[in-house]
Amino acid sequence: MSNCNSDKSNNSKHPYVMTDAGLFWIKEEGLRVRLTNFQVRIATEIIEDNGAEATRFYELDVTLNGDAHRFTVPSTEFASLRWVDRELGAKAIIASGPALRDKTREAIQLFSQDRVILRRIFTHSGWRQHCGADGRTTWIYLYHGGAIGDTNVETRLPARLERYQLPSPPATNHGGKLPEGRNEAVITSLGFLDIAPTSMTLPMLAAVYTAPLGEVLPNDFALWMYGPTGSRKSAVAALALNHFGSFTRDTVPANFTATANALEIHAFSLKDVLMVVDDYSPASKDDPALRLLRALGDNHGRARATSTGGLQQTRYPRALVMVTAELEPPGSESAFARTFTVRWDRGKVDLPALTEAQREHSLLYSQSMAAYLSWLAPQIDNLKEELPQKMSEYRNRFGEYATHGRVAESAAKLMIGFSLFLRFAVECDAIDENKAEGLSREAFRILAQAAQETSALTEQEQPQMIALRLLASAFENKSAYLTNRDGDAPAPPAFAGVTGQRYGWPPPHYDHNGDPSYSPKPGSTRIGWTDEEGNLYLDPETTFEKIYRISASQGKPFPLRSARNLGISIKESGLLAQTDPDRTTIRARSEGKIHSYWLIDERHIWPEQEETQSPNEDPFADDIEALDLSAQPGSNLAQLHGW
Repeated sequence: MSNCNSDKSNNSKHPYVMTDAGLFWIKEEGLRVRLTNFQVRIATEIIEDNGAEATRFYELDVTLNGDAHRFTVPSTEFASLRWVDRELGAKAIIASGPALRDKTREAIQLFSQDRVILRRIFTHSGWRQHCGADGRTTWIYLYHGGAIGDTNVETRLPARLERYQLPSPPATNHGGKLPEGRNEAVITSLGFLDIAPTSMTLPMLAAVYTAPLGEVLPNDFALWMYGPTGSRKSAVAALALNHFGSFTRDTVPANFTATANALEIHAFSLKDVLMVVDDYSPASKDDPALRLLRALGDNHGRARATSTGGLQQTRYPRALVMVTAELEPPGSESAFARTFTVRWDRGKVDLPALTEAQREHSLLYSQSMAAYLSWLAPQIDNLKEELPQKMSEYRNRFGEYATHGRVAESAAKLMIGFSLFLRFAVECDAIDENKAEGLSREAFRILAQAAQETSALTEQEQPQMIALRLLASAFENKSAYLTNRDGDAPAPPAFAGVTGQRYGWPPPHYDHNGDPSYSPKPGSTRIGWTDEEGNLYLDPETTFEKIYRISASQGKPFPLRSARNLGISIKESGLLAQTDPDRTTIRARSEGKIHSYWLIDERHIWPEQEETQSPNEDPFADDIEALDLSAQPGSNLAQLHGW
């Protein structure tokens, strides 16, 4: 804790007077020069603090011809006095001349010195270090209309976000636990898991209790809940959001009908909370989902220029975003990696349980969150020291299932958030240690499975994988084909039946003797040749051009712009069967000439089906102590909790 007292300044005499007739300047020998025909003082100086920058406003009290007015102007506009015409109209008069207008500004400020009330209004949610009335700095958690940790804090979230309001947390006894009977809210929050299979609900509840850790572990990914319409994912997501306020599906403040700019502003203002963005569907080239995902992954907003050519303060997402969608995430591999996907199946939601939770439990959810935040507040500094190391341990463990580092990191954050909630629930006597350990193991299994599936989706959006899918499509629709080494149709048996036709050749024509003849489809492009062992020798430039054109025709520009870059991508992924040193190609002879080719096993284009390996039912069997948050009794965090 630190002391944060501030100084006050004193007023002094000045050559101005204010009467019922307005403001006057006292020149030499007592001569009065009129400045205005109205009285005006700064009643309140308002500082709107969004956590990245502070903007000042002046609330002015004006009396004109006996009529009282009160309005607010930006501090940057105050000195210009342009607000006079806008707010007071033609009856308000300011003396002409730059010198007198400047004296008017000075007079207003001097007459206001001893009367101005200073108001600091926070315009974001989440954690802030705040200087309280006792002069000490503590961590408080902001929500619309107030804060957990200080009842004198003023918070006003932007329009449409006013429903983010929390109740006062329940008082604790001297042992730091909730009084007997006050753990009902925490038990009810845990009951959220029973609304649908835990493979669907547990990642959502983990996201709920991970979101407030954004001050410690940045919220830089989106939980992407996708599945068919009618699967109730939007209704359950809205229910989960009640941990941070009062919401229904119809009052969730963000959806993909909003502009990308609006979503970015919401995600910036909603620091350390869950932000549900409902009902994603494919959009235009300025896809708001894609913009939001890019900003989340990079943990920054787009820089914007000011009117003077400088840069405004960027607004980066600070919420933990939860998306409901019918489809998988949009964009490239990098956008996929900024998500943590959970498949939402139709018919799996317990409708009576959902209805009961919507009707009776939503208020208890926010009470549980308020208690959790009150429990976290004195630990924030310790968590900043302890959780990065714990994060590294979990990330390495999830890395066994997630091939992409970002996905493993997202799983690790969700696991940490859920584990802290379980520890809180144990200390509240909402569950016992055995139940918490069982839920912890189940959480790891579910999150590891989801990380594995997310990684598989992510890999499919890598440029080389997109290229292979497009090649398979080109062969199937006969717009591209392969020959044998001599430029003819591949010979049987490789060419026989469906297996042979995969190389882009239509079925043969037969003459009157029954002998087959082969010819490519008119307009089709030869992109290479194949041998009897199923090796594909692809001409880099011709192949890339075909891939690029197909991708463009589908409205999805190919992520790479040259054959060289695609060759590097294919080589780095290990898809090339053979290359010359320091090259992506090999030299081979075809039709009597030597050319450079990408050499690829055909099984990469037409892969055999393989069973996906799932995490063990008990993934902590060998190293539970290394991964359990409560397993390091010598740490500061363990001492803080008494673990």
